[in-house]
Amino acid sequence: MKPSRFNVFIPLSKEGKDEYLLFNTFTDTQVRANATLKAFMGRITQGEVIRPDEQPYLEQLVELGLMRSEKEDEERLLAEWFERVRHDPSELSLTLLTTYACNLRCTYCYQDGLETKAHMELDTCRQVLDWVDRLLSKLKPRSLRLTFYGGEPLLNIKAMFFLARYLFYATRNQGITQEIHLITNGTMLNRGLIEH
Repeated sequence: MKPSRFNVFIPLSKEGKDEYLLFNTFTDTQVRANATLKAFMGRITQGEVIRPDEQPYLEQLVELGLMRSEKEDEERLLAEWFERVRHDPSELSLTLLTTYACNLRCTYCYQDGLETKAHMELDTCRQVLDWVDRLLSKLKPRSLRLTFYGGEPLLNIKAMFFLARYLFYATRNQGITQEIHLITNGTMLNRGLIEH
């Protein structure tokens, strides 16, 4: 057995409590982990024989895609997934970056040092919507998956709502289902925003 090459251990605490978010970037599995679990996965990787009472933990890790058999070729699995997605016109997936701005300075963030004042203006939103309209007409997907990303997309809520509202009606009028996803740090979420 081996850990998935797509596993990332993200420290959850600066106080050294050895708590992690174990995130698999391929399966989107997210598990709260501690140093014991991390060491357990390391022991398996080293080829140590696990005790019978540990077997259920290993089975759970395999089921979640966090541990893989030595024979599994994750590069091939990823290539096959990309081919399926690339040639499947039934779903149109779009990720829209509405701002680089963020209200946090997380140590693991790759955006450190980027110009954080840049954000999408409504004129740019209109251009994006024209482009999406052309894609919807050309591809005729059954569903649209829209993901808002940033920085922190909630810092440009005007653009986010403008895009989401237009695409909601555009897809509904064409009989296309829509999913909206939001990649956020969660600090700006509140009940009113969620209900909106």
